[in-house]
Amino acid sequence: MRRKGLIVFRAGLLLALAAFASGPSILTAQTRGPAVVDSRAVGLQPDTTAVQELLRLTNSVRLRHGLSTLRLVERLNQCAHWMAADMAVHGYFGHKDRLGRLVDGRADAFGYRWRAIAENLAGGQESPQEAIQDWMDSPGHRRNMLDPNFTEIGLARVKFPGSKYREYWVQVFGVRRAD
Repeated sequence: MRRKGLIVFRAGLLLALAAFASGPSILTAQTRGPAVVDSRAVGLQPDTTAVQELLRLTNSVRLRHGLSTLRLVERLNQCAHWMAADMAVHGYFGHKDRLGRLVDGRADAFGYRWRAIAENLAGGQESPQEAIQDWMDSPGHRRNMLDPNFTEIGLARVKFPGSKYREYWVQVFGVRRAD
């Protein structure tokens, strides 16, 4: 039997205000920047074919709902790929990475200056179509995909045979902060 999983996370102004109100947090150099992925993940290169298909399918869904398309952004792609590879190699599935960061912290580490950010995770789906369909069938994931405020996206698919889900899918949605 094939294992599948889904998980959703959203951050935005409220999260940023809560973090600001609670004062600065103490971060180590390791949690501030992107960690080096374990040597077992060295061969886990970005799957550009799957990324392009995920982008096409995501934008197709958005267009069907009268929304603008999302622009693929390299920093968000790097953020998504790091998360997919880290989950696969280190055997976890969730929005908090092994360094204790959520998507907002990872986006910061990859140099993406965000005003709003959200992340969809999926595991075990065997095709981009299946990942998109599972996200669309889940209210929280669907809300992220159809949020009219998002303008940019990063995508990843990582295959890691022998891991719990074998295939890991990540969408990171963003709106840049106007500086």
